Amino acid sequence: SNIVGATTRLNDSSLNDRPGSMVFVTQDFGSSGPTAYNPHDVGVRYVATSASTGYWVVANLDQSVMPAGAGFSLYAQPPGPNAFSVTKVAGVGASNDIPINHPLLDGIACAQPIVTRVDTGSAVNNGHYDVYLNPGTQRWTVYSYESGGIAPGTQFNVLVNPAQVAACTDVIFANGLD
Repeated sequence: SNIVGATTRLNDSSLNDRPGSMVFVTQDFGSSGPTAYNPHDVGVRYVATSASTGYWVVANLDQSVMPAGAGFSLYAQPPGPNAFSVTKVAGVGASNDIPINHPLLDGIACAQPIVTRVDTGSAVNNGHYDVYLNPGTQRWTVYSYESGGIAPGTQFNVLVNPAQVAACTDVIFANGLD
Protein backbone atom coordinates (compact mmCIF):
# COMPACT_ATOMS: atom_id res chain seq x y z
CA SER A 1 0.00 0.00 0.00
CA ASN A 2 3.00 2.35 0.28
CA ILE A 3 4.55 1.66 -3.13
CA VAL A 4 4.79 4.44 -5.70
CA GLY A 5 6.58 3.41 -8.88
CA ALA A 6 10.12 2.36 -8.05
CA THR A 7 9.89 3.25 -4.35
CA THR A 8 8.37 2.11 -1.09
CA ARG A 9 7.86 4.72 1.60
CA LEU A 10 9.30 4.35 5.10
CA ASN A 11 6.91 5.82 7.64
CA ASP A 12 8.48 6.05 11.09
CA SER A 13 8.71 8.93 13.56
CA SER A 14 12.47 8.36 13.92
CA LEU A 15 12.90 9.06 10.18
CA ASN A 16 10.08 11.36 9.12
CA ASP A 17 11.20 14.98 8.65
CA ARG A 18 14.87 14.02 9.23
CA PRO A 19 16.78 14.45 5.95
CA GLY A 20 20.16 14.11 7.64
CA SER A 21 19.56 10.60 8.99
CA MET A 22 21.96 7.85 8.03
CA VAL A 23 19.70 5.14 6.57
CA PHE A 24 20.88 1.66 5.59
CA VAL A 25 18.94 -1.01 3.70
CA THR A 26 19.48 -4.61 2.69
CA GLN A 27 17.00 -6.68 0.76
CA ASP A 28 15.34 -9.42 2.79
CA PHE A 29 14.88 -12.52 0.67
CA GLY A 30 14.17 -14.75 3.68
CA SER A 31 11.41 -17.33 3.52
CA SER A 32 9.57 -16.07 6.61
CA GLY A 33 9.01 -12.44 5.67
CA PRO A 34 8.61 -11.00 2.19
CA THR A 35 6.13 -12.38 -0.26
CA ALA A 36 7.89 -11.04 -3.38
CA TYR A 37 11.39 -11.24 -4.78
CA ASN A 38 12.80 -7.87 -5.88
CA PRO A 39 15.63 -8.57 -8.38
CA HIS A 40 16.89 -4.97 -8.46
CA ASP A 41 19.66 -3.01 -6.76
CA VAL A 42 18.22 -0.73 -4.10
CA GLY A 43 19.18 2.49 -2.35
CA VAL A 44 17.58 5.05 -0.06
CA ARG A 45 16.40 8.59 -0.78
CA TYR A 46 14.90 11.43 1.23
CA VAL A 47 11.83 13.01 -0.38
CA ALA A 48 11.19 16.55 0.84
CA THR A 49 7.52 17.53 0.77
CA SER A 50 8.22 21.07 2.03
CA ALA A 51 11.11 23.00 3.56
CA SER A 52 10.63 21.24 6.90
CA THR A 53 8.86 17.95 6.13
CA GLY A 54 9.61 14.81 4.19
CA TYR A 55 10.12 11.07 4.33
CA TRP A 56 12.57 8.35 3.32
CA VAL A 57 12.01 5.73 0.62
CA VAL A 58 13.71 2.52 -0.45
CA ALA A 59 14.14 2.79 -4.22
CA ASN A 60 14.99 0.45 -7.06
CA LEU A 61 18.06 2.13 -8.56
CA ASP A 62 17.11 1.18 -12.12
CA GLN A 63 13.67 2.80 -11.58
CA SER A 64 11.85 -0.53 -12.12
CA VAL A 65 8.50 -0.80 -10.36
CA MET A 66 8.83 -1.99 -6.76
CA PRO A 67 6.96 -5.29 -6.37
CA ALA A 68 4.29 -5.48 -3.69
CA GLY A 69 5.47 -7.66 -0.82
CA ALA A 70 9.20 -6.98 -1.21
CA GLY A 71 11.01 -7.06 2.13
CA PHE A 72 13.91 -5.07 3.53
CA SER A 73 16.09 -4.96 6.62
CA LEU A 74 16.57 -1.35 7.71
CA TYR A 75 18.75 0.53 10.16
CA ALA A 76 18.90 4.27 10.77
CA GLN A 77 20.63 6.65 13.14
CA PRO A 78 21.76 10.27 13.30
CA PRO A 79 25.05 11.05 11.54
CA GLY A 80 28.19 10.79 13.64
CA PRO A 81 31.81 9.67 13.58
CA ASN A 82 30.80 6.08 12.76
CA ALA A 83 27.78 6.83 10.53
CA PHE A 84 28.62 9.14 7.65
CA SER A 85 28.47 9.58 3.88
CA VAL A 86 31.16 9.29 1.24
CA THR A 87 30.79 10.97 -2.14
CA LYS A 88 32.53 10.32 -5.45
CA VAL A 89 34.87 13.18 -6.28
CA ALA A 90 36.20 13.45 -9.84
CA GLY A 91 39.84 12.40 -10.03
CA VAL A 92 39.95 10.75 -6.59
CA GLY A 93 40.59 7.01 -6.69
CA ALA A 94 39.91 4.84 -9.71
CA SER A 95 36.85 5.71 -11.80
CA ASN A 96 34.80 2.92 -10.15
CA ASP A 97 36.12 3.48 -6.59
CA ILE A 98 35.19 5.71 -3.66
CA PRO A 99 37.75 5.43 -0.84
CA ILE A 100 36.44 5.30 2.73
CA ASN A 101 38.79 7.01 5.17
CA HIS A 102 38.14 6.04 8.79
CA PRO A 103 40.61 5.20 11.58
CA LEU A 104 38.68 2.08 12.63
CA LEU A 105 38.74 0.75 9.07
CA ASP A 106 42.11 1.76 7.63
CA GLY A 107 44.27 -1.34 7.25
CA ILE A 108 41.82 -3.57 9.18
CA ALA A 109 41.06 -6.52 6.91
CA CYS A 110 38.54 -8.07 9.33
CA ALA A 111 36.41 -4.91 9.56
CA GLN A 112 32.88 -5.16 8.18
CA PRO A 113 31.67 -1.71 7.07
CA ILE A 114 28.01 -1.48 6.07
CA VAL A 115 27.30 0.58 2.96
CA THR A 116 24.07 1.74 1.27
CA ARG A 117 23.76 3.78 -1.90
CA VAL A 118 21.89 7.08 -1.69
CA ASP A 119 19.46 7.18 -4.63
CA THR A 120 19.18 10.37 -6.71
CA GLY A 121 15.96 9.46 -8.50
CA SER A 122 17.75 9.01 -11.84
CA ALA A 123 17.96 5.51 -13.30
CA VAL A 124 21.19 3.63 -12.59
CA ASN A 125 21.68 0.54 -14.71
CA ASN A 126 24.00 -2.11 -13.31
CA GLY A 127 24.04 -0.42 -9.90
CA HIS A 128 25.80 -3.36 -8.24
CA TYR A 129 28.51 -2.40 -5.78
CA ASP A 130 30.88 -4.09 -3.37
CA VAL A 131 33.11 -2.95 -0.52
CA TYR A 132 36.69 -4.19 -0.37
CA LEU A 133 39.98 -3.44 1.37
CA ASN A 134 42.15 -1.89 -1.34
CA PRO A 135 45.53 -3.67 -1.07
CA GLY A 136 47.44 -0.64 -2.38
CA THR A 137 45.99 2.04 -0.10
CA GLN A 138 44.91 -0.24 2.78
CA ARG A 139 41.62 1.66 2.81
CA TRP A 140 38.16 0.19 2.51
CA THR A 141 36.67 1.22 -0.80
CA VAL A 142 33.24 1.20 -2.44
CA TYR A 143 33.52 -0.41 -5.87
CA SER A 144 30.72 0.05 -8.40
CA TYR A 145 30.17 -2.07 -11.50
CA GLU A 146 28.63 0.81 -13.47
CA SER A 147 30.05 1.10 -16.96
CA GLY A 148 31.91 4.37 -17.34
CA GLY A 149 32.67 4.59 -13.62
CA ILE A 150 30.86 6.20 -10.72
CA ALA A 151 29.43 9.61 -11.58
CA PRO A 152 30.89 12.45 -9.49
CA GLY A 153 28.49 13.35 -6.70
CA THR A 154 27.30 9.76 -6.19
CA GLN A 155 26.88 9.19 -2.47
CA PHE A 156 26.93 6.17 -0.15
CA ASN A 157 26.08 6.00 3.55
CA VAL A 158 28.72 4.15 5.61
CA LEU A 159 28.30 2.54 9.03
CA VAL A 160 31.25 1.42 11.14
CA ASN A 161 30.60 -0.81 14.15
CA PRO A 162 33.43 -0.14 16.66
CA ALA A 163 32.53 -3.22 18.71
CA GLN A 164 32.85 -5.46 15.64
CA VAL A 165 36.25 -3.97 14.76
CA ALA A 166 37.46 -4.32 18.36
CA ALA A 167 36.35 -7.94 18.50
CA CYS A 168 38.08 -8.87 15.26
CA THR A 169 41.33 -7.13 16.17
CA ASP A 170 41.49 -8.19 19.84
CA VAL A 171 44.97 -9.64 20.43
CA ILE A 172 43.58 -12.20 22.88
CA PHE A 173 41.50 -13.78 20.13
CA ALA A 174 43.90 -13.09 17.24
CA ASN A 175 44.41 -16.83 16.62
CA GLY A 176 40.64 -17.33 16.24
CA LEU A 177 40.31 -19.39 19.41
CA ASP A 178 37.77 -18.22 21.95
